Amino acid sequence: MITIRDMELEAQRGCNIFDAADQLRDYVYQRSEEAFGRARRSFPDRESVEKHAREVRSRFLEAIGGIPDAGYRKRKERDGGCPDRVTGVISCGDYSIEKVIFASAEHVLVSANLYLPAGCRQDLAAVLLVCGHDPEGKQAAEYQRACIRLVQAGLAVLVMDSFGQGERASYYDAEAGTERVGRCTREHDYAGFPCMLAGDSAARYLIRDACAAVDYLETRPEIDASRIGITGNSGGGTLTLMTMLADPRLKAAAPGTFVTSRKAYLRSGQAQDNEQIWQGLTEAGIDHADILMCLAPKPVLLLTAAHDFFPQKGTESTFEICSRIWGMYGRPEDLEFYRDDCMHTYSAGMAERAAEFFARRLKKEPEAEDKLSGGTKERRLRPAAAAEKIRLQPSAVLWCTKTGHLQTETGTESIFEQNRRRCLELIRERDARMTEEERRKETVRFLQEKIRKNRRPGKLYLRKVRKTECVLDLFCDSYIWEAQDGVINHGFLFYRKKGKHPVTVALWRQGCRNLTERYGWIRRTCAEGRAVLVLDIAGMGMLEQRQFLSWTQDEGFYGARFRLNADLVWLGDSLMALGCFDLLRSLDAAEQMPEAGGEDIRLFTAGRYAFYGEIAALLDGRILGLEEENPPEPWTQVIRERYYDPTDMAAFVIPGILRYADIPDIRKWREENESNRK
Repeated sequence: MITIRDMELEAQRGCNIFDAADQLRDYVYQRSEEAFGRARRSFPDRESVEKHAREVRSRFLEAIGGIPDAGYRKRKERDGGCPDRVTGVISCGDYSIEKVIFASAEHVLVSANLYLPAGCRQDLAAVLLVCGHDPEGKQAAEYQRACIRLVQAGLAVLVMDSFGQGERASYYDAEAGTERVGRCTREHDYAGFPCMLAGDSAARYLIRDACAAVDYLETRPEIDASRIGITGNSGGGTLTLMTMLADPRLKAAAPGTFVTSRKAYLRSGQAQDNEQIWQGLTEAGIDHADILMCLAPKPVLLLTAAHDFFPQKGTESTFEICSRIWGMYGRPEDLEFYRDDCMHTYSAGMAERAAEFFARRLKKEPEAEDKLSGGTKERRLRPAAAAEKIRLQPSAVLWCTKTGHLQTETGTESIFEQNRRRCLELIRERDARMTEEERRKETVRFLQEKIRKNRRPGKLYLRKVRKTECVLDLFCDSYIWEAQDGVINHGFLFYRKKGKHPVTVALWRQGCRNLTERYGWIRRTCAEGRAVLVLDIAGMGMLEQRQFLSWTQDEGFYGARFRLNADLVWLGDSLMALGCFDLLRSLDAAEQMPEAGGEDIRLFTAGRYAFYGEIAALLDGRILGLEEENPPEPWTQVIRERYYDPTDMAAFVIPGILRYADIPDIRKWREENESNRK
C-alpha cells in the first residue's frame, strides 16, 4: 500500500515512460516554426511592398486594439488649448532643459524634459527619445547622455516618461509611500493582462503618449514640425518602431537594441513585456522585418549591441531582408546599421552615432557629410569632441513635479483607470449591440474557435503507465493519453471498487502534484460511488514545463508558462485556450477507461480553474454538472479593482473574452443548458 504523498512524489518525478518536461515548449515552438515558414519575403516591386506594408500596419493596429483618443490634442487645441505647462528650466550653458508636463488624452498627463540648444532658432529639427525599461525613465543616466549628445548636435530633444517609469508609477500608494506592483516590465505586464481581456495590448497607451509627444513638439515655436525623428532602445526601441508604424509625421528613426527576429528570439528562452506581444502576428507570418519595412524609404539607423541578449543573428537577418526593400526605392544608403561593442544599453557610442545620424538626416544645413558609404553594416564613429562636456543631473533635479509622482500631484489617470474605462465602454457597446441570446451564440462561436483552432486531435492512445495501486482504501490508476499530436495529458484515476463508475474530472492548481490538500474530497466523492480523475493538462502536474532561465519562477512573471503563453498569443492562441482543449479531450479519455463511464461525467474545479470548467461545461453537453471550490472573482473584477493576484495569470486569460462575455454569463448559460437536459 502506498500513501497519497507517494502519489504526489510520483507526479513530481514525472512520467516513467514519457519525457514531458519540454513538451509544451516543443508544441509551441513547432507551431511557431510552421508560422515562420509562411512569412512572405519576396516582393517583385514597390507596389507589392507598399501593399504588404498597408496590410502589416492594419494587422498590427488591430492586434493592439487601435490607438485610443486619436486626435485628442488637435481637438483640444481647437477648443481652447491643452493643459500643457513648463514647471521649471535648467540652464546648462550651451543648452537648457525645460521640465514639461503635456496632455496625451483627457485626464492623462505625461512628464517630459525638453532639451533646447542655447540661442535656438525657430526652425529646429527635433528628436523624440522614448526610454527603455529603466525605472528612472527620462532621468536615467543613459538617456540623459543620449539627450545631451543630440542637443549638442543642434537638435531639440523631447524625452518622455512612459507609464511605469520616471514620474509615472501607476501603482504608487501615496498613503503607504510605496509602489505596490513595481515599475517598468512588472507594471507593463501587470497592467497588460487586464488589457488582454479586452483584446487589447498595453502598447496602445504607449503609442498614444508618443504620438501626443509629437503633437506637443508641433506646438512649440522653436520646432520645425516637418523635421521630427524618434529614437529609443530596448523597450524604447520597440516603441520607436511602433510609433513610426502609427504616425507618418515622423521622418527618421533610430531604434536601438530591440530589432531582431521572432525566429531567432524564440529559442532564447526569454519572455517579453505585454506591449511587445502582438496578438496573431506570428500566425499571420509577420516578423520584425515586416514591421521595419513599413518604414521604407525613410531614413532608419539600427543601433545594436554586440553583446545584447537580443540575438544578433536575427538582427542581421532582418537588416539584410530590409536592405533589399530600401534598394528597391533606389535608397539603400537610407537604411543604416551601427553595432557598438557593449551589452544591452543605449551606449555612449550609440548616442554619438544617433546624434550624427539625426543631424545629417533632419537638419537643413548638416555638418560635414559622412564620407562613408551608406547602408554598410559597420560604420566607424568620428571623434566625439563634445563627449567630455556631458554633465548629468541628479534625478530629482529633472522632476517635473515636486514629489516625483505625477499621478498624486495632478490627479492624472494611470493605465489602470484608462483600461477600466475602455473595458466598461466595450461591455456597454457589446450589450447594446446584441441581445443576450445573440451574445450567447457569439460567445460559444468565439470560444469554439479559440479553443479548437489549429489543434490536431487524433487517436488518444490511452495507456496505463503502471499497475493499479492501493492508496489507503482507494484504488488508483495512472493514465496518459495523446490530447493532440505531440501533446500528452495525464491523470490519476481514483475509485473504491472494481467496475464501471460515473466519473468526476478534477482540475486544480498543480494537478497531481497537489493531492494531499484535497484527498478528503477525493475519498468522499469515491464513497458516493464515483471515480475521480485528477487531471494534468499540458505544462502542469506530472507534465510541468521545465523553467527556461534560472531566475524565473513557474507561476510568476517571465516564467516558462508566462513566456509560452506569450508565444501562443503571437499565434492567435493562449495557454488557457489550450488548457480548455485538454480538459475537453480528457472527457474522451475518461470514456475509454475501464473503471470510468461516459454516461455521467461531472467536473470539479478549484480557484481560477473554475474558468476552465465553466467554459468546458458550456461547450460540451456530456458534462452534467460542475462543482466549484473557492471560485474566483469574474474577469471584470480584474478590470475594476486596481490590485489583483497575478499568480499564474498567463494561464487564465483568453484575449478578447470580455468583448463577448464574463464568467457569470457563461455560468448562467451553462446552468440553463443543464436544466434543459434534465
